[in-house]
Amino acid sequence: MIDLLYEMDGKSSATPINAKEIKLKSDWNNNSIEDKSEAEVSTNSLQFALSDATAINDRIASGLNGGFGIFEGVPYKIKLRDLTSGVTAEILDGYIDLADEHSIISCDQVDSVIKKRKNLDWLTTQADGISFGYLANIGVITIADSYTVPYVLNQRPEAFAVVMISMSIYMTTVALIDAIKALANSIADFAAIPFAGVGVNIGAIIAAALRVVAAAIYAAALVVALVAMIKELIDQLFPPVRRGRGMRLEVMFQKVSQHLGLTFSSTIFNIPKWKNAIYYPQKSEGGGILGAVKGVGHPNQSSPIYNCGDFFRIFKDGMNAQFKIDGTTLHFERSDFWDSKAVWTLPDVETDQSKRLSSFNYNTSEILSNLMIGLQTDYQDENTLENFKGTNYQIITQPNAIGNLDYVNIKGFADVRLPFARATRKDSLTVVEALLASLANIVDSTINFLGGSSKLASTITNRKGMMALSADTTGVDKLLIMNGQNIPLNKADQLNASDFWDFHAINSFVEITDPLTGSLVHNQYKIFEGVRIPFCYEDWLALLGNNKFLTSDGKIGEMNTVEWDIQNEEANISYKIKHLYTKNLKLAFNEGE
Repeated sequence: MIDLLYEMDGKSSATPINAKEIKLKSDWNNNSIEDKSEAEVSTNSLQFALSDATAINDRIASGLNGGFGIFEGVPYKIKLRDLTSGVTAEILDGYIDLADEHSIISCDQVDSVIKKRKNLDWLTTQADGISFGYLANIGVITIADSYTVPYVLNQRPEAFAVVMISMSIYMTTVALIDAIKALANSIADFAAIPFAGVGVNIGAIIAAALRVVAAAIYAAALVVALVAMIKELIDQLFPPVRRGRGMRLEVMFQKVSQHLGLTFSSTIFNIPKWKNAIYYPQKSEGGGILGAVKGVGHPNQSSPIYNCGDFFRIFKDGMNAQFKIDGTTLHFERSDFWDSKAVWTLPDVETDQSKRLSSFNYNTSEILSNLMIGLQTDYQDENTLENFKGTNYQIITQPNAIGNLDYVNIKGFADVRLPFARATRKDSLTVVEALLASLANIVDSTINFLGGSSKLASTITNRKGMMALSADTTGVDKLLIMNGQNIPLNKADQLNASDFWDFHAINSFVEITDPLTGSLVHNQYKIFEGVRIPFCYEDWLALLGNNKFLTSDGKIGEMNTVEWDIQNEEANISYKIKHLYTKNLKLAFNEGE
């Protein structure tokens, strides 16, 4: 036998009028930020009367004189006591949600629902109420949290510039050759003069020496002028490296979590590529030069993720991930992360003849004939248009064998559209840059030949690997992978739309190798509805933390809803169990260009 105990705002009693009708319901089928990651735990509407109703009304009225008011729920706990053993256990730590639109409040009775404390519905509400700009304004985000992103402007070849530089190279080459010849001839003349013996001409020696000095001075002056000219050309046609600020994605999650009193945890950011994933906000001004860094790294008001709730939702969908709060830790993981952590085993309803399931259905409605994963292009950055490959990734599910195309019934389309543009790595020199590099090499070689030290050419060539932009201002936020100051050389290590397929691959109805784990995965299930099973506190506690479970024969299952009839110690459940029911499918991939 069991008994239920109630506690409101730290005080015992507060027993609802309809206590005998209480049922606890867990529902993982919803469409908000907590989609299938945590149960929406609630009760049927509870009715409070007499002193309990008065206390609740007083709580509401306190909002007029410095109290908490209607928008802060009243703490409420439900505990279960085993009358045989005397053991008491907490089954719901929640609050009376007075702001819920279904609450009915009068002076002598209050009808309201009880919701779990600090659940993911709370996370959604809190994240929607803050922005990254606000977190920066109150000092949660500081400049120290930013990541320096150097970039170069990718000059497009212009006929005038090409002609001007070509002429400069020609004239520079001719002038240097003439100067060096003149110097060489002067030195030769000087060397041919006898310095001892008969016929020594002191005047000729002095004249020849002066010619050598004059030729050397002319050559040196020419080199100085050429260096100045090259530097001016580089300044005018090849703008300096600029530096702006971005933020690591992991740091962005950490900062929002910190503000909400949570510690962020995610194995996604243990993956080297995503550990180095940088968010670079759209810019309305150029970055700093000469080593200076300008701008902020967090999203600005024009960004689609300026609001922290939008930030959570976009990456949850993009990474096919789930949020889960465990105590004071906010977990962010790919949706199958909790499969391996299942601790609850479903009673053997298949072999128990009194409860044998007579019907089920397949999850055929979840198949997608076409999944499109896409990033954005930025018309202020021509690089995103010229280097389009990697911006989109299409995954098509098709039958292997077809009897009659008229009867093929694979349907469903999903568009995972990320509001970010890919960053482009500077891999090579443009025509203008290559000509400038040639000119700089001529000057470097000459100066170094004459005993000096010049590295003008390196100021051009050492920019490879940096982010390339068409202009200092950008119109779309960017995502990029960075190793130190550079984008990785290997294109597979750069960010592409296909990288997000790594997170969605587990939803494939085709049995494939998981890109992240290397194991075989598929998304085919049997679905069961309206199954009644024996159910107690330990079952409730186990499923509340993780709706993934095991069957008696070791298959992975996923709970959709649980309605617990506490008094009768049973539950009405709906769930699905992984079951491969067709192999007549294949995937086709398309990376648009």
